[in-house]
Amino acid sequence: MELRDRDPLGHHVTNIVVTEQTDSEPHVRSKGIGGMTDGRSATVTYEDVVVRTSDGWRIGHRKRIPRRKPLTRCL
Repeated sequence: MELRDRDPLGHHVTNIVVTEQTDSEPHVRSKGIGGMTDGRSATVTYEDVVVRTSDGWRIGHRKRIPRRKPLTRCL
């Protein structure tokens, strides 16, 4: 697979929180951090619904929420 200009060099998922909604479809919220090809970094929040399959737990639905603005600083 070829690396495109906007693809991150690395992608790391952290701060994973699982909330039981039903026995078969827990909701998962996590944060993603990507190191970009130009040295910048980017963050994203994922909101997933996971489902149990014969191969184990898999993401059945994913909502991706990119962070477009930096957090404001409170003093």
